[in-house]
Amino acid sequence: TAANGFVYLVTDADGCAIVLPAPTVGDCIKLVMGAVTSGNHTITTDATTTLYNGYALIEDTADGTAAEHEVFAPDGTDDDVITMDGSTTGISGIIECYATATNRWFVDARLTGSGNVATPFS
Repeated sequence: TAANGFVYLVTDADGCAIVLPAPTVGDCIKLVMGAVTSGNHTITTDATTTLYNGYALIEDTADGTAAEHEVFAPDGTDDDVITMDGSTTGISGIIECYATATNRWFVDARLTGSGNVATPFS
């Protein structure tokens, strides 16, 4: 479980499961995600009623085409998990989470992906 005020360097290439604490307005958690090569990195809120706001910019830097640089936003109704699959939903990057309400984390995610990039939010 992550804690307010920390920067986490995630280097497990097999993937890891991170759980955010219940948000207190003003909390900030930064995750520096190393490349996942098998399995998934998941960042889950403390409860299904705690949701994400914000965005994830995913860039496919392998070929650099504009079509593979996309911004995704959570839907605001049920997104409480971020999944980086080592490919389309993220290989590596930086995710900053800011508590904006007692049931909301604002996400500023800048990720590298590959192929036909897709939303990491679910």
